[in-house]
Amino acid sequence: LQANLAGDCGKYETGPGGQSESTPSVISTINSHHTSISFQTSSKLRYHNQFNNLKLENAKLLEEYVESQRTLQNLLKEMVTAEKTMVEVVKDVIDDLTSISSSIIQLGKKKK
Repeated sequence: LQANLAGDCGKYETGPGGQSESTPSVISTINSHHTSISFQTSSKLRYHNQFNNLKLENAKLLEEYVESQRTLQNLLKEMVTAEKTMVEVVKDVIDDLTSISSSIIQLGKKKK
């Protein structure tokens, strides 16, 4: 086949029975080429399937990641709210202690 493509057609002499002497070689080349194409096609399909499986798995992992980030964000919001509440409670306790201290000081001054 390559010789034919290169322009060297003189090698195709007719042998006994009228068949070309190079026919088995041509058939072998065609079969080899067909096998090569089949292998390439099956390899492409295998890689395509692997790629699609990876894409699906990545999508699931990304979904899990986003959900975990959403959960983390909600926990952080709850913590911030709890911290603000604690700060308000501490301020109220300080105000109460200041008021009690002032009252005690006033009582001490009255006794003198």
